Amino acid sequence: VLNKLYDSSVENINIVHSGTQLRSRYIAMYKDYIVIFKDKEQLNSISRMIFFDKNIFRDYTRKEKCILIPLNKNVKIRKASKNNGKYAFLISNMDGDRKWYFNV
Repeated sequence: VLNKLYDSSVENINIVHSGTQLRSRYIAMYKDYIVIFKDKEQLNSISRMIFFDKNIFRDYTRKEKCILIPLNKNVKIRKASKNNGKYAFLISNMDGDRKWYFNV
């Protein structure tokens, strides 16, 4: 069963590899993913569902236009520099060619 471990609102998300800025979004951390939701309603709606298979969860959240960031051994999460905000963190792949800056 995939359960939400944590959720939060986010002021700004800078997706470096696509050149996209997302404002006023919500994120949730699951065992294998960080999911970016467009609003609190979508977060709550999906959080009330029970998923027994991570592939079904992945397919459903993508269909709902959520952004999924896989959490595995090839992903690094660290505190971002102060240039990105006081409460910011960075998620990137090992090569550094895919980056997401989150300003909470």
